[in-house]
Amino acid sequence: METVIVIGIIIFIIFALAGKNKPTPALQPPAYKKQKTVEEVKAEMKKSILNNIKITVTTSNSNYTEDSIIDVTGDSYRIITNNNLKKYSNGVPIWAHHYVYSYDEINSATAEQKMFYVNFKNSFLNGEYLDLEGNT
Repeated sequence: METVIVIGIIIFIIFALAGKNKPTPALQPPAYKKQKTVEEVKAEMKKSILNNIKITVTTSNSNYTEDSIIDVTGDSYRIITNNNLKKYSNGVPIWAHHYVYSYDEINSATAEQKMFYVNFKNSFLNGEYLDLEGNT
């Protein structure tokens, strides 16, 4: 019986020592992730930027409607200026750049800008061309 106990103890010690040779999951080195390519990083950045873009559309809000029509045809007209641009007596007002989609946009202009527009339009229709002084 003593022999069985001694053999049991030896077997227990062998299994205990054999179990210590196995690394425990907590002590294993971390698994390394595959590094992303430059293209993958760029694609992720583009997607992130596109998801964060916010677009706001505003329009002129007025009851004024323009009755005139601009007839777009295949005809061409030659505007002869001979570089004789006339200076506008009050100076060309500065307008912040934004796209104009209809005549109604004039309603959001200042009084000074509206006055210039009327003078510019009349001068243009009469063949007199005003120097816009860099405003396009």
